[in-house]
Amino acid sequence: MVTRANYSGIGLVEQVQFWNGGRVDERWLPGPELAALLGETPLRPPRYADLADRITRLIIDGRVPAGARLTSERELAGELGVSRTTVTEAYRKLVGTGVVRPRRGSGHWVRGRPRPATSDLLPVAGPDEQGRIGLTVAANPAPAALGPAVQRATERLPRLAAGIGYFPDGLPELRAAIADRYATRGLATRPEQILITPGSLAGLHVVARTLRRGRRPFAVEAISHSANLRMLDQLASLAPFDMAAEGWGVESLRQVLGRRRPVAVSLVPEFHNPTGRLMPEQTRVAIARVAAEAGVRLIADETLVDLGFTGQAERPLAAYAPDAVLVGSASKSFWGGLRLGWIRSPDDLIDPLLRVRTLDDHGAAALEQLILLELLAVEDEVTAEHRPRNLARAEHLMGLLAARLPEWHWVAPEGGHTLWLELPAPRSTALVAAARRQGVLLAAGPQFHATGAGERWLRVPWTAEPHVLDTAIERLARAWSEVADTPGTPAAAAEPLSW
Repeated sequence: MVTRANYSGIGLVEQVQFWNGGRVDERWLPGPELAALLGETPLRPPRYADLADRITRLIIDGRVPAGARLTSERELAGELGVSRTTVTEAYRKLVGTGVVRPRRGSGHWVRGRPRPATSDLLPVAGPDEQGRIGLTVAANPAPAALGPAVQRATERLPRLAAGIGYFPDGLPELRAAIADRYATRGLATRPEQILITPGSLAGLHVVARTLRRGRRPFAVEAISHSANLRMLDQLASLAPFDMAAEGWGVESLRQVLGRRRPVAVSLVPEFHNPTGRLMPEQTRVAIARVAAEAGVRLIADETLVDLGFTGQAERPLAAYAPDAVLVGSASKSFWGGLRLGWIRSPDDLIDPLLRVRTLDDHGAAALEQLILLELLAVEDEVTAEHRPRNLARAEHLMGLLAARLPEWHWVAPEGGHTLWLELPAPRSTALVAAARRQGVLLAAGPQFHATGAGERWLRVPWTAEPHVLDTAIERLARAWSEVADTPGTPAAAAEPLSW
């Protein structure tokens, strides 16, 4: 198996100009930063063509985002030690391929990319009655312990029936159990710091609404969970920092915090969706330090925390950044149909979070909370069922890809539910469309990029049965043969994305 991945986050962009709701934010890409992103390898003849190709790749990867104004021809020529004519011809080639557009008197601008559409969801991986295989959702089936847990919870329900049934912050017993869970992970937590929500996305929504301030953005991983990115983008602008298949760009985050002054930083530190990486302790320490220096709060989505292949784990991010907010979920650890999550709050946000929470509803369903309480009591049993199956299916998927699509590359994940695959050519959206015609539903790379880039990347979950994965990868290989050599331009002529 080949385990290679190029940097595919967002570049260190000082300024970018785009329209968003009638306001203009100005940004540009300084010469030293663009030169650094282009690399130290000398340009190959014809140098203008090589320069244009390198800039195109940076745009495809999202390291130079949609809406960026490129360095002036004179400045970039000086930084690279080439003639201005070389840069002029490179920019002319970029205009010709539709990657950038010139503006009279204001330079060359990276074209915007269309916002990706939401993927289809199937109740099971399939094939369904139409023969389709759904690989847009990464989640485990219900564990064997679910049925007995439901029975025990139902037996406990009459004890709650004497009351009114409203629990805005959650059942006290469940909050205590989750607090104990954090203590076991090395983070002392009181039940009062736990707020039960209808899933992690709902919890993140409550946190984001509580923290948002005017037009200040949220800092986000340039590659991250698509639902989180879409939700945050509805509340405020996004300020992405570098994220690659092999980890988090701490220095990039430092620069984004200094330039954009975001209200908070959203992260997925445990078995990151889609890359499967586990944030190491030294990175947690560094990110906590950078955030503290900037006076910015961290938000950690811990939905996948229990999905490590070997049981490896790190202490929660709040153990290094005491004012961090943690968001958890039962959907991946137990079952997606159990729509419950929680927020672990620092003391200063407990009351503000509850006020925002009760604007939506008066608490999650009591019976579901009782079911989760019962499942937490047998969590080791559930983990013993899920973990070996996840590892076996991940290895099965990687073996299929190595055999059928050997030119694709990836970094072996440490956990989670998905492989983040690097394609040999920027054809992710076209590939997903071709795969649909073959009867496989997938999520294209741009859905997981805050910049709308990601055409060289594809997320494939391994949670389906092995025989279903066999059929899916066979169909995917046929789809790739349709689009691999199809000419096309990576940047579409559309309005730039809101950051």
